[in-house]
Amino acid sequence: MDYSLTDYDRRLLASCVFTVLPNGATINFQFPPRIISENNDSLWDESQDARSIEPIKVHRGSSGRKLNMEWEYICTDNTWNPTKISETLRLLKAYFFEFNGFFYPLLLIKYTEVIPIPTHFRLMNTQIDYSPEIATSGGSSHPLYTKVNIGLEIATTLNTGMDDSGDKLKQEPLRACDPRWY
Repeated sequence: MDYSLTDYDRRLLASCVFTVLPNGATINFQFPPRIISENNDSLWDESQDARSIEPIKVHRGSSGRKLNMEWEYICTDNTWNPTKISETLRLLKAYFFEFNGFFYPLLLIKYTEVIPIPTHFRLMNTQIDYSPEIATSGGSSHPLYTKVNIGLEIATTLNTGMDDSGDKLKQEPLRACDPRWY
């Protein structure tokens, strides 16, 4: 933990849970991440031949809760050096590539009152922006400034299906979420 941060920022970082499952890799933050947007949608079936002034719509449920989260890294010292930042980013990007067929890839996240209990999410997309300036430390180099922006979608129910041998896929039990905080 960076002790140059304010007490408030240190408490925010300490309360944050961000784990890549099933391998349990923890994504560490140099500064508190920010949840920058949230989206929910209703799903509707619309009658095509209702012969009415407005369409007849039948509610079919809702899509999953979607969030955008962002955070930053700055190559500053021995703790947040090019090697540590690049390794942290590779842990995040591994979500898309390093999983086996027996586990559904998930993130377990808790952060502020927007995500007040540890909740499973799917990582839908990742965008990493780098500054043109390069920092070098201990023979490693990395952009001086890195901004990470991710899209998340809640995952409270899964149909994991069967593997190639017909056995049900193994999956950590998903956590039920209290609908009051959706």
